[in-house]
Amino acid sequence: MVKNTVKTTDPQGELLTQVDGHNQVVGEISRKAAHKTPGVFYRTIYVLVFNEKGEVLLQKRSPTKDLYPDCWDLSVSSDYCLERRN
Repeated sequence: MVKNTVKTTDPQGELLTQVDGHNQVVGEISRKAAHKTPGVFYRTIYVLVFNEKGEVLLQKRSPTKDLYPDCWDLSVSSDYCLERRN
């Protein structure tokens, strides 16, 4: 795993949806804990964008990302944040 040596701008306290191995919600986990704890599952979102030639659009990650900074990534990706209920 490529980790950042630059201070990240990612919100480390952001709450993500934690799931088990069957994608069943088991609670919430902070972004920081999710990225630092082996074996933890949490929901993510990926979108692939293709052009008419079948080529996929890639993006270069920001140098301030907490994981894989300055690396090429899918068209769109994000952690899935826990829904807030009032």
